[in-house]
Amino acid sequence: MAGNSAAQEQKIESTSSATTGLTPEQIRQFKEEGFLIVRQMLPLDAFQPLIDELAEKVDGAIGEAVRQGQLDSRKTFEDAPFAKRLALASEACTDRNWLWQNYFSRGKPISAGMFTLRTTPVLLDATESLIGPEILAHPQFALRPKMPDLDQMDIPWHQDLAYLIPDEAGETLVVNFWIPLVSATEQNGCMQVIPGSHLEGLIAHDLWLETPGHKGARGIADADLPDSNVITCEVDPGDVLITMERLVHRSIPNRSQTVRWSVDTRYSRIGLPTGRSKVPGFVARSRQHPDRVARSHHDWIQNLADAGLDRWLQPLQN
Repeated sequence: MAGNSAAQEQKIESTSSATTGLTPEQIRQFKEEGFLIVRQMLPLDAFQPLIDELAEKVDGAIGEAVRQGQLDSRKTFEDAPFAKRLALASEACTDRNWLWQNYFSRGKPISAGMFTLRTTPVLLDATESLIGPEILAHPQFALRPKMPDLDQMDIPWHQDLAYLIPDEAGETLVVNFWIPLVSATEQNGCMQVIPGSHLEGLIAHDLWLETPGHKGARGIADADLPDSNVITCEVDPGDVLITMERLVHRSIPNRSQTVRWSVDTRYSRIGLPTGRSKVPGFVARSRQHPDRVARSHHDWIQNLADAGLDRWLQPLQN
C-alpha cells in the first residue's frame, strides 16, 4: 500500500498564525475523515470571472453549432440561465453531444478566470492550514461541465492518487478543493465520499467503465470498497468540498436537465513530488521565495510553454 494512517498524520502541517485558514476542529475532521465541507468559503468574485468566461464560450459554441447546421438559429436559448443553456442547446442539436465533444470535453482551460479562482486568498489560507505556506498549484486540475445523461462523464469510485503516479507522489499530501459553479445536488451529479477511506492506503483500481466512443474510466470495484457509510455532498456556489488524495469518492450521474459545472483544483507543498513530473504547476504562495509566485495566468502559460506542453493551452475563447 502507498501509505498508512501514521504517515498521513505526519503530512498535515499546523496552521500558521499569519493566516486565518481552517479552524482546529476543521483540521481535525479533515485529518480523521479525509474530507471537509466548508459552507460559503468563497466570495462571488472568486468564481464569477470564470463563469463569465464560460458563458461567453457557451455563446460562441452555440453560434458555431448554428453555422455548422447542428442547431436551428431559433433555438439558441439566449435568455436561459448559465446552468441550463448548454444543456438546452445540446438537446436541440442534431447530435446532442456535439457541443460537449467539440468545446467542453477537454477540461483544462487556462485563463484569467481560472487563475483567479485557483489563487483566491481564502483557498490558499485553507491550504496553508494543512501543508504550510509553500504552496504549489498542482498540475492536476479540471473544469467539469457534467452534462445530463452523458455516460462518458460518470466516474466510478476512485482515489485521486491512482490517477497520478503513486510511486512518485505516494507520500505527498495533495489537497483538492471541489468547487461548484452551480448548485450541485444528488439529482445533477454531486460528489459522494466514503469517510475515513483515506486511511486504507492505495486500493486496487481494477474496474473499467467503458462507454461507446470513450476509452472508459478506471475505478474501484464494489468488492474492494471500504466497509463504511457513504456521504452525499450537496453544495452550493461559494461552498467547497475539500478532500485528500487517498479519499475514496465519486460523482454520481446527472439525471437533471441542467449542467453541473464544477472545478477541482489541487495544491501540494513546493518541492514534493506531484505525480505529474512532466507537467508543471505554478507557485501560488511562498513565504521563502515570494518572487517566484505566479502573478497572472500568463506566468502559468509560460511554465507550460517552457516545458514544451503547448498542447495543454486551452483558451476559453475560440
